[in-house]
Amino acid sequence: METTGEGGEAPRERRAVAPTTGLLHDSMQTFYLRVRPDRIALFRFLLEGYDGLAVLSTMDAKQGLVRLIVPESRYAELWLLLFAICQDLCPAA
Repeated sequence: METTGEGGEAPRERRAVAPTTGLLHDSMQTFYLRVRPDRIALFRFLLEGYDGLAVLSTMDAKQGLVRLIVPESRYAELWLLLFAICQDLCPAA
């Protein structure tokens, strides 16, 4: 007995679909920042609120060195965010 889908049709094969975000066709920029070590988790949390804005990787937690990978199309948006939060993230001079 053959299984049928809704409406009596044969079931269709399901295929994985790639996400349709601009990241697939956008070139990425990588740069490094030094932030207060105790603020790395806060920085990561803030970035997660901006879907696809940047990927943060901690390079050296003790020194507060992080790497950001950002799509070129969102580069200006990232710098606006960094400017707005730099007082809370920047290490003391």
